[in-house]
Amino acid sequence: SFATAPFAAFHFQRVNPYGLIGNALAIPFVSLVVMPAAVAGTLLLPFGLDGGIWQLMGMGSQYVLEVARYVASIEGAARGVRAFDIGLLAWMATGFVILVLVRAPLRMVGIAVMTMATIAAARTAPADIFIDRQGQVVAVRSADGRLQIVGRAASRFVVDRWLAADGDLRKAQDQALRRNTTCDRAGCVGQLADGRSIAVVLAPEAFEEDCRRAAIIVSSLSAPAFCQKTALVLDRERLAFSSSLAIHYEGTTFRVTETRSFQHWKPWYGRAQSETAPASKTTPALPARGRAQESLQQESRQQETHQPEIRQPENLTPEEQSTDTADDGADILSP
Repeated sequence: SFATAPFAAFHFQRVNPYGLIGNALAIPFVSLVVMPAAVAGTLLLPFGLDGGIWQLMGMGSQYVLEVARYVASIEGAARGVRAFDIGLLAWMATGFVILVLVRAPLRMVGIAVMTMATIAAARTAPADIFIDRQGQVVAVRSADGRLQIVGRAASRFVVDRWLAADGDLRKAQDQALRRNTTCDRAGCVGQLADGRSIAVVLAPEAFEEDCRRAAIIVSSLSAPAFCQKTALVLDRERLAFSSSLAIHYEGTTFRVTETRSFQHWKPWYGRAQSETAPASKTTPALPARGRAQESLQQESRQQETHQPEIRQPENLTPEEQSTDTADDGADILSP
């Protein structure tokens, strides 16, 4: 139990404080009943004498399952832990190997190594925002320190993995995950821990309002250029060649990193690059939206400011005017 606990914490982000009790009750039955019955049943199978052996093995397996259910039902049987770096897992394993293999007093170094690695894992700074690779759902750390889900089309698997990585034992269907989120047809808005807002844009008409009010814009669409001046924008162009993203809020900047990139695990690609963007000074988004009217106004302004430019020939000779007209006609007829 002690040897496998770091690996369970790394892969599943949870530890079982009562695992030793469960193993003490279940392992004797596994060793004395289940495994011998499996071997005997395999040897007697060609002779057709294996029927009773499998029943015995089933009884032993049922007992093991009952022990597991009993231990799991104890209050506090499962504790969530935040995801930590694989390097810390390697240090934990190294310390355990030193403790087991070295017989001299030097073995106490193993305990020190495991202790320091465990403390470092417990102090791992969690991300403040998780963004899925489609740009339609985000998880935001709210003022109470727990994650909130912003977005409508949230994958249960993705949300469950975000919660597990944060050491949170809640499930994706927990309604409390969306209590501070406002959604409409055009998108969703949530609040950061400092009171500012983050917007998930699902329709183009939402950009004008959300870019003025939100500190972070996330969208599977292409954001207009003016958004870059007032907010951190993670749109289709930014998400196209990346996995899901994590954002750490560091004072006046946002640090953006990829949570799981192939570049992290293949040394010939190098490590993924992190980005740092200034935290924009914007006001929190309001729940009420006047997007339809603003969209019409925006289209009207675009029509006024983007009139086609008509070139007027001035001071041209008749021969130049004729050549210019022919060139224009060629431009119009060319595919």
